[in-house]
Amino acid sequence: MALVVRMAHRRQWKRLGDALKDPQAKVPGRPLTTHYSSVQQKIHFMDTHGIQKSVVSLANPWLDFVDASVSLSIVKKINEEFSDLCGQ
Repeated sequence: MALVVRMAHRRQWKRLGDALKDPQAKVPGRPLTTHYSSVQQKIHFMDTHGIQKSVVSLANPWLDFVDASVSLSIVKKINEEFSDLCGQ
């Protein structure tokens, strides 16, 4: 299983490398549009489809490499932004 995953990752990295060299190349993965970041678009989608609740989940911001004295303030800002989103 691990070998299959590694090979899949290698193919993705190769395609990403190709896309960086050739603007016409297809970039691997799913495009990140404003549908992923716009609260207004998310609420509109939910209203359109009669969805009352949605789970908000933050991907790991990978701050483990940042010094704790710096990362703490960043994490607090991230938490405040999510708290604000939940209040909308």
